[in-house]
Amino acid sequence: MKDKSSKSIRSFGAQTILHHAQALENEMEGVRAANDMEAIHRMRVASRRLRTNLRIFNDYLPPQRTRAWLKSIRKLTRALGNARDSDVQIALLQSILAQQPPITAQPGLRRILLRLQQRRTKQQTSVLQALQTLEKEQTLSQLQQHLVGRIDPDAPDCPEKILPFAAQLAIRRLQELLHYEPFLQRPECIVEHHEMRIATKHLRYTLETFAPCYPDQLSQPLQTLRQLQNYLGQLHDCDVWLQTLPFFLEKERQRTMHYFGNLRPLKRLLPGFEFFQNERSQERQKIYQQLLERWQTWQETGFWNELEQTFQLPSTPPVEDV
Repeated sequence: MKDKSSKSIRSFGAQTILHHAQALENEMEGVRAANDMEAIHRMRVASRRLRTNLRIFNDYLPPQRTRAWLKSIRKLTRALGNARDSDVQIALLQSILAQQPPITAQPGLRRILLRLQQRRTKQQTSVLQALQTLEKEQTLSQLQQHLVGRIDPDAPDCPEKILPFAAQLAIRRLQELLHYEPFLQRPECIVEHHEMRIATKHLRYTLETFAPCYPDQLSQPLQTLRQLQNYLGQLHDCDVWLQTLPFFLEKERQRTMHYFGNLRPLKRLLPGFEFFQNERSQERQKIYQQLLERWQTWQETGFWNELEQTFQLPSTPPVEDV
């Protein structure tokens, strides 16, 4: 995309990308220390936003170097994601155990918790390796060196010519999300629900990128998208548990047979597995119903139509590029 608007869009994109790169860098020490699970979460989110904006402004970046940056950051995101998922699962089990579930269920729940904690310890090694690779490849320093020179200090915070660019991306992301609407009425479509969650996240990050250009217009939509992403995320967490618990139990069965030569010690764990599977199934049903109710409300109030119209009508008075 080479026209007279390129300079202002390039400058806007460079500032946005640098912001997320700095947010990622700020969490490095906390992630290395591994004493704050929220540091992992913040760095994971920063890495996702960074990747989103590298793609958004891809036309204004060197293609070969951008592919290398994305590959390096993607590896980090994956390692952080695995660790974060384990942190969330561990916190859930600790919360359930703190509520004093039936005594018969506690041995099984503690065993699941133990295996997750063991897995999380191994995942920290992968996180540290991903950070080391990021630094070795000088991904962030290369990004910063390339982008600092692309920032126009005299450009307005939101150049007028970026609005058509933002609108095109936002409407495309909105359409990608709404593509999954029919699957909401089908509770068995767990793959599509997960893909809808990803589409929601992409739309949300896109709107966050261009929010400064739509003052007072995207605050409520972003809050709604966070709610939707939260519902779909909780739904996905339940689905992961319901899919993995049988495999988890099978692994424990194999371990028991290997160490004891029989399955008698496994019997005391089974009530906990059954309790947890039932609890996750009931939780999923509850979240799913809440999601359907909220979606119906958003439909009845015309939320999605209004959001689309936001990007079809002039949103701010023209601001001339300096």
